[in-house]
Amino acid sequence: MRKLYVKCNNTSRSLRFSIITSIVEDDGEKYVIKVPAFTEAKQHIYNMINSCEILKATFPEIYVSNVELKGDEAWFEFIEGHSLADEYVECITNNDRKELFNVIKKHIYILKGKQGNECLFYETDKSKEIFGDLSCYIDKKAVKISNFEATAGNILFSSKEERYSFIDYEWVFDFPIPMDIYIYHCVVGSAYWTIPGIDKIITKQDLLKELKIDEKVEEIWQRFIQYVNGNGSNVDFIKMKCLKNVYDIKYLLQCVEDNKGHKNYISLLEADLKKQGQYINELTEDSKESQKYISLLETDLKKQGKYIDELTEGSKESQKYISSLETNLKEQNKYINELTEGLAESQKYISVIEGDNKGKQERIDDLKKMQETQKEFILGLEDNINEQQKYIYFLEKELEEKSNQLDFYLKMKWS
Repeated sequence: MRKLYVKCNNTSRSLRFSIITSIVEDDGEKYVIKVPAFTEAKQHIYNMINSCEILKATFPEIYVSNVELKGDEAWFEFIEGHSLADEYVECITNNDRKELFNVIKKHIYILKGKQGNECLFYETDKSKEIFGDLSCYIDKKAVKISNFEATAGNILFSSKEERYSFIDYEWVFDFPIPMDIYIYHCVVGSAYWTIPGIDKIITKQDLLKELKIDEKVEEIWQRFIQYVNGNGSNVDFIKMKCLKNVYDIKYLLQCVEDNKGHKNYISLLEADLKKQGQYINELTEDSKESQKYISLLETDLKKQGKYIDELTEGSKESQKYISSLETNLKEQNKYINELTEGLAESQKYISVIEGDNKGKQERIDDLKKMQETQKEFILGLEDNINEQQKYIYFLEKELEEKSNQLDFYLKMKWS
């Protein structure tokens, strides 16, 4: 397993919320690991595991990065993509106030969760423990479930899931939170704390007015910060108090007692530093091997350059041949056009002939019909001639008999 990034936030927090966040690569896969810096912070890790399913049920449009508990460590899925903070920065870079407000509206929409998550605020023991007196927000807009870690930097557009994702949910509250406090923490406070240049587009005070949020919310938000940091039981808070000339001996002694656990953390850091030194040595060796590989690549690149030159020359010859083919093609196209024109003229002549032939054919058909009629008439005449011939034959026979009778009578007379 190789560590790519380490963040320690335990110097500014109460022991029960002090954790170490790492990005590691294990068997080619990246993970985000959160571990308790002290025993007191174990429950804080367990709470993150429970929060995963709560968020999936409350924010169905948002992809919630999966998490697995391994011992006392929370192993989060590593999400690739651009953050909502990147969209803020793009608006600031382009000095686009209108688009900045569109991004802010989108951010607030994401915070609300599913329909039915909104409610009217009422105080609970837990809200009083973390934020103190919130009676001024009773019956005002609130949410039942909130991801108080949904700052612009912790919302990524997942290229894999093709939707926005929660990559961190260290602070999830399952009791009503006023929308003003929720928006101030996740949108306003985090933006002016982590995104440089936003005040050049709009000041924090003007943004609060645009969002119709009373400036008193900052004071209430500070109570949450105090809750996370504890009662001064951290190194940074001690430094801040000392620089402000607050010399409460009992308070400082209590802080020192509370921070004995930091020695354990220093030991952890030293051990981790040793591992990182070994890793640097491994990287150095890898770098030497990489340099050898680069030299081989450069040699191969030179060979490829020569091959490219040869291909370029061959391409020139091919271009000449292509040009001659194109010239020949133009001549052939010209000849085809001439043939096409001749064919069109021939077609016209054929149409004329076909039209003339059609007239002749009709005349031939008429003559054939006339011939049939004439044939029928001739047959009729032949039949009539036959009848007449029979009649002539009959007359000849009759004449012959009469001639014989005449000869007989004459003989009788003269005898």
